[in-house]
Parts: sequence; C-alpha cells; structure tokens
Amino acid sequence: MHIYLQLTGSFIKIGSLTIGGGYAMLPLIQQEIEHHGWLTTAQFLDILAISEITPGPLAVNAATYIGYQTAGIGGALLATGALALPSLAGMVTLAAAWQRYRYHPLVHSIMGALRPTVAGLIAAAAVKLAWAMWVNSASGAGRLAVIALAAGAFLALRFARVHPALIMILGGLAGMLVCR
Repeated sequence: MHIYLQLTGSFIKIGSLTIGGGYAMLPLIQQEIEHHGWLTTAQFLDILAISEITPGPLAVNAATYIGYQTAGIGGALLATGALALPSLAGMVTLAAAWQRYRYHPLVHSIMGALRPTVAGLIAAAAVKLAWAMWVNSASGAGRLAVIALAAGAFLALRFARVHPALIMILGGLAGMLVCR
C-alpha cells in the first residue's frame, strides 16, 4: 500500500508542477525515482528509450512503465492516472468556464491574442527543427535531401491532402534508402 501512495503522490506532483510536455517532466521524474529508490539510472534510461519508441506521449509511457516496474499493473494504472489527473482536472475546469464565458468580450480578446501567439510558437519550433536538420546534414547532398524532404512533406500535406501518418512512413522509407 505504501508504494501505491508514493507513486500516486509523486506523479500527481509531476503532473501538477510541469508545463511543457513530457521532456519538461523528465528531470522531476528522475528526481522522484532517485528520491524513492525505485529504479537505477540504467533502468530509467531503458524506460525512456522504450517510452520514446512506443506510441503515446513520452511522460505517460514513462509513468506507466515506472509504475509497472515498481508495483505491477496496479502501480502502472496509478502512476498513469495520477500523472494525467491534474491536466484532466484543469481541462474540465477550463471547458466549463469556456462554455459559460466564451462570448464574453474579454475572453474573445484573449483568444484573439492567443491564436497568433500559438502560431508563432509552432513556427519557432519548426524553424528550430529545420535549423537543426540543416546543421546536422554535413554534406551538400544531405542538405539538399533535407530541403527536398521537408518541401515534399509540406506540399503533400498542404495541397495533396496526404495523411500525416503516410507522410511519416514515406519519410522513414526515404531515410532508409538514403542510408543504404
């Protein structure tokens, strides 16, 4: 019973105190693992690798695996639920407030400012990723391939309306061909 309380408290804390997604949660997850002695550093790194390659959000996958490693299926369910609970409570609260106040002029003004702000954040992330791809492509041919793949993905998504999953699969296949 004690391990269940530890898992629940730790993952509610992690879900409540971190903003920015799974990668922002990793330092706090690692701190909790070390504090409670649940896993070794090597086990934590293995869990991160598994969490990265399995479908779903990194932090949710990591919480599930950590819970399972420390307390079985019950621990997996508790850790995952506790991690998601603060976000769920926040979204339910915001949804209720949205239903009540969505036509209020102040809310309309806030949303009007948030839309371009979010678009700017997404554009900044895209530019950062594009720059990293450009820098990591040492050769001229590699840089041309990066530009061609990015442009092809954009055009396929925007104008041909190809499903994003298919674009990712084709991009992975193209990467395999280039590596051979």
